[in-house]
Amino acid sequence: MIAFSSKLGFLCMVVTFIVIVQSAGSLNCKQQSLLWHNYYRNIHQVGNVTWSIKLFKKARSWAIHLADNNLFDHEKKDPGNLFLSPGTPDEPCARAVQLFYTEEKNYDYRTPEFFKGAGHFTQVVWNNTKQIGAFSKERKDGKTVVVVKYNPPGNVRGYFAKNVFPPRKPHTVTRPTTITDLTKTDNSTVTSFASPGLNPDVRAGVVSVKSGGGVHFVLQFWVLGFLII
Repeated sequence: MIAFSSKLGFLCMVVTFIVIVQSAGSLNCKQQSLLWHNYYRNIHQVGNVTWSIKLFKKARSWAIHLADNNLFDHEKKDPGNLFLSPGTPDEPCARAVQLFYTEEKNYDYRTPEFFKGAGHFTQVVWNNTKQIGAFSKERKDGKTVVVVKYNPPGNVRGYFAKNVFPPRKPHTVTRPTTITDLTKTDNSTVTSFASPGLNPDVRAGVVSVKSGGGVHFVLQFWVLGFLII
């Protein structure tokens, strides 16, 4: 009976989520970010995150800095997750989280540790993360950047097994975009996407990786071929 109730509760959550997503176009960045983060986190058996005004202000400040200078770089002390679109998506913050989650396929749950190409995903579903803040801003060149900050930040070396869990069954995951090409060169990632209403060449940055002993190792994905003409 308990197992049945659990499955029924999860099914109700999925149905409710689908209904909410139908009108997600009217949601602001805060609502889009919380909606998608908590949807994926629920699938991966961890609790919801809440909104932080402090993190929102940090994300806004960095997004404005990137937009005003046509940059796509991480803030060294608090990298978070980054997203860049060559255009202006209808739901930039939702698109950002959806893109982060597509990296789930790159993560090996059998040997839990940081995997290159999965850092955004692991941060989204990191169990110990309790708060997020996000902001989207159109750059001077017309591209849109989204900055997401997390507290406590995830991707701590030696703690992946305790914070990144496999998806519960059934694995009902919405994948709004389809990966058509993925090219990696050294520590750079260039990804092209094909999806109705979404411009190609959407890219994301990478979250920080920290040691349990307090030494911070910031890994950054420098995107090659940034302008595709």
